Amino acid sequence: MSFTLSNGNKNLKNITVKYTVEADMERRRSPRVRFLKNNDDTYTGSLNLLSSKSTCHKLKLIVVAPVRDKLEPVVFSLNMSLHKQNLKPRRSLQNLDSFPILSQEQQLTQRAEVNFQKECGSDNKCSSNLLLKAHFVDNEDKPYPR
Repeated sequence: MSFTLSNGNKNLKNITVKYTVEADMERRRSPRVRFLKNNDDTYTGSLNLLSSKSTCHKLKLIVVAPVRDKLEPVVFSLNMSLHKQNLKPRRSLQNLDSFPILSQEQQLTQRAEVNFQKECGSDNKCSSNLLLKAHFVDNEDKPYPR
């Protein structure tokens, strides 16, 4: 799993973003994957965003065996927030560039689905094409008349 963040402003020097990634969030009791770093289904970390360059961070996962449900996708949730900086006691004005804010138009939570590889077509929806015919028969396997 990987995600990319950018602060979008080349004049800002350093912004710290805290993030939490939840794996298989719809199956909290028995998650099918865990993060390799902490062997848990939730991982929290922080990233330093320098200038307007994008920062990519990769998290490795392990699949918890045996996987019984391969039909439903693994749902991931990424929640972001800015690291709170402490105000330094000063008599002059604080530099507001040191206290960024998130845009109201920006979503703070992203959601993604990862499907297990299965032969179910391009939409990853599996449907059976099983047909069943039944006839009522007597003890000698002769069909009853209709």
